[in-house]
Amino acid sequence: MNLLAACEAFVHVCDAGSFTVAAARIGIPQSAASRRVAALEQHLGHIVIDRDNHRPSRFGATLLPYARRLTQLAGRIEEIAGQSHLQAITLAVPEGCPAQKVARLIRDAQKGSIDLEVVYAGWELGHKDMSDPEPRTALVPSPPDLSAWAIPLGVGQAHPEETGPFFLDCLRSRRRVDAPTTRLWILPEDDVSHIRDRLYHLRDSNGLKPGQVERATSAQAAALAAFRDDDLVLCTPGEAQRFELHWRPLGEVRLNRTYAITGVDSTEVATLKDKLWARIADVLGAQAIEY
Repeated sequence: MNLLAACEAFVHVCDAGSFTVAAARIGIPQSAASRRVAALEQHLGHIVIDRDNHRPSRFGATLLPYARRLTQLAGRIEEIAGQSHLQAITLAVPEGCPAQKVARLIRDAQKGSIDLEVVYAGWELGHKDMSDPEPRTALVPSPPDLSAWAIPLGVGQAHPEETGPFFLDCLRSRRRVDAPTTRLWILPEDDVSHIRDRLYHLRDSNGLKPGQVERATSAQAAALAAFRDDDLVLCTPGEAQRFELHWRPLGEVRLNRTYAITGVDSTEVATLKDKLWARIADVLGAQAIEY
C-alpha cells in the first residue's frame, strides 16, 4: 500500500465530504479514491471514513491532522526538489516596502530561476559592512550618481490648508511672537548631504530659523509631530500613505531618495539587476534611473 497516496485521498475526502469531488481534486477516478481509503483502513485496522455521510469517523478525526501534515510535508519535499535548480539569494529591502509588492517580486524571481528570500531592514543597513551580518545583498540609499532607482520626496502633512506644491517660504507666515514654530522633519535615511544640505540652503535663503528644518529620530517620531504639532515630514508618497498624511511635492526644489543595490557577491547583484530591475522599482515605489 502507498501510505502517502492513501492519506492524500483520505484528507481530500474529509475536506470535500465526497469521494467523487476528492477524486477530481486529486486527478484520479472515484473508484481509485475509494480503494485508497479502503486500503488505509485495512492497513490501520480502523474505519477512517463514515460511508453514510463521508465524514471522518472518531478514529479518522484523530488521524486527520497527522495525515494532513504528512501530505503537506510531501508537497514541500517536491517543492524543494523543484527549486533545487534556482539560484538562492537573500535580499534586504527597506522596511516600508509593501508586502503585496514584495510577494510579486518573489514570484517573478522564481520565474527567473531565482529562489529569493526577502528580509526587511532599517535604513541603517546601508551604512554597515555587507559581509557581516547576513544578508549580503541589499537595496540601500545612495548618492544620485551611484543610484539606479529614485523616489520623489515631498512634504507629508496631517492637516494641509492647501493642495499643490509646497513652498518652504510659507513657514515664515506665522509672524506673531507667541505663534508656534512649524518644523520640517528630515527622516534618518534622508540625512545625507545631497538632500540635507539643499534643504538647509533653502531654509537659510528663506530666512527660516535653524530649528525649523531638523533631523527626526525616526519616521514614527516625525509622523507623531505632524499630528501633534502640525509639523511637516519630508517623505515619499508611500510613506505619507502609510502614516495617513497628505503628501505634496516640493515647490522650490526637486529632491529624490535614491537607491542602489549592493552586495558582497557581484554575481547576485548582476542577476537581480538583469532579471528584476522593473519589479524592484515597483517594490520601492520608484522609477529606474538607468540600466
